[in-house]
Amino acid sequence: MCQPTQERIMDLNPELEKIVAEFEEEFGRLPNVASPEKLFAKFRKWSDRNANSSDDMRLFGMHLAEEGYLPCRNADGSLCFVYLGYEPPRNGERA
Repeated sequence: MCQPTQERIMDLNPELEKIVAEFEEEFGRLPNVASPEKLFAKFRKWSDRNANSSDDMRLFGMHLAEEGYLPCRNADGSLCFVYLGYEPPRNGERA
């Protein structure tokens, strides 16, 4: 199978941007990806405001889920989180 060259990939970017823009216009914005470091910094601020321990990784995971983030991997294998734009049910609520 022929691998695309970097030059060919660069040529595709404007066309891909156009396709994605048209898709988002019709169906809504695509999910955003955030780094764990950015989200943890945001979590620490939230923890400080709410007098919670920012060292509690379980609470960090629960907070991410409540905010609508799903863990995933980048193409290079590094961890990231995708914002799905919804909040799951809380405190025993049914979906």
